[in-house]
Amino acid sequence: MITIITKGYCPYCAGAITLLNKVWVKYMNIDVTLKPDLYDQVKEITGSQTVPQVFMWDIHWKFLGWFTELNELHKSGELEKLIK
Repeated sequence: MITIITKGYCPYCAGAITLLNKVWVKYMNIDVTLKPDLYDQVKEITGSQTVPQVFMWDIHWKFLGWFTELNELHKSGELEKLIK
């Protein structure tokens, strides 16, 4: 399962959501625009305030990166391998 941390006004977040919809992957979108406490927790985990932040759950949470990394995973075919 993919979890994506977004903010409503972020064009990269919208791009990441579009990409995930394009590859028909199930994901959970957590918009932290009005959730500063949750956003602070996410920033603490990754050390970054950049959104979107993309995580994957298999046995443990794995941080996949931001929009650029998600797009590169898709272009290389690795995203589809990860989600199957």
